[in-house]
Formats: sequence, C-alpha cells, structure tokens
Amino acid sequence: PLLRQNYVENEQQLQHKLEEAGRSLGAMKRNFRQEFLAYGFMEQKLGKAEVGLPEMLGYYEAHRDDKANQRPPAIVWREILIDKHRYASPEEARRKADALLERLRRGESFAAVAAAESDAPAKFKAAGGLMETAPGSYIVAAVNQALDSLPLNATSDVVEGPDSLHILRVESRHAGGPASFADLQDQIRAAVR
Repeated sequence: PLLRQNYVENEQQLQHKLEEAGRSLGAMKRNFRQEFLAYGFMEQKLGKAEVGLPEMLGYYEAHRDDKANQRPPAIVWREILIDKHRYASPEEARRKADALLERLRRGESFAAVAAAESDAPAKFKAAGGLMETAPGSYIVAAVNQALDSLPLNATSDVVEGPDSLHILRVESRHAGGPASFADLQDQIRAAVR
C-alpha cells in the first residue's frame, strides 16, 4: 500500500521518497510491528470484540445528527448530451437525439448508448453519462425541471436547452439530512469496536 500511496515502484524508491519528507521507512516498519503485536495481545486478553446490532443502532441514534453524518440532497442520474454546435444544423442534432431516444425505447442500455454516442466530456461519457448533482444545480433550467419531475428509471423525451439536447434517466433521489443506518453501518461498527 505504501508503494501505491507514494507512486513508486520499489522499496528503494519508497525509502528515498520518505527520506525527502523527513520520514523513515524503518521507523514506520517498527511502529507497525509494535501496533500489530499490541493489537494481537489485546485481542488475546480481551477476546475478539463482537459488535451487535443493538450497540450499533444505539450509536447511530446517539450520533445521527452529527455534522459528519449529514448528507446534502442529491439526484443520481444519467444523461446523453447532444451539443448542437457539433452538427451542421439544429435539425441534424435533433435527428441524432431522436434516433438515440428510439434506440433506448427499443431496450438498449442507457449507459452503453451514453458511453458510445454522447457529446458529454470524456469523464461523464466513460461513466455512461452518470452524474450526481444537487436538485436544481444543473446549468440548463429545462434539465432541472425534467430531473425534478421524471419518475425513477424512466427515460425522458428529448429535453431542449439553448445550445444542447438532453436525454435523461433518474436513477435515485436522496433527501438531505442524516445518512441512513445502512450507509453508515461499517463506520459505526469500527467506531463501536
């Protein structure tokens, strides 16, 4: 893990990089060894700490409103973007959008069509058009309106913006507020243990 974290290929390069930062690989190894032995000793004397559901739920209830556990509202959605400026005419862009929408309605995977055909930036295209935004935060007002009203897992009609056409699919909506117990249970187990 240290090799990956420090972007080096071997132990010698790691040692050199740590020395530049004023740290010692030998000291890190000794500290790890001591912590590992101490943890093993404690586990042997105390037994393996099992954390049950009642303790976890109690911790969740006591800490649900902590700032670290608050989540902003979010919409997880996919988009196929057609940039009107990339086509000879707005009509040509519209024909492409209509053809893509027809493919989706015939059952093709939204993510696959977005990855292959969208004019979105490479990052979003590679993710199959997947985005997560706060409600109302997208730059195109018509897209925000569609995201607010579109049923989950339904494909929108073509949504027209000033310079672009959009086909949308909302995968989930999350209200703001405390994260759910399911989202936090791994962290809670570690904290209680």
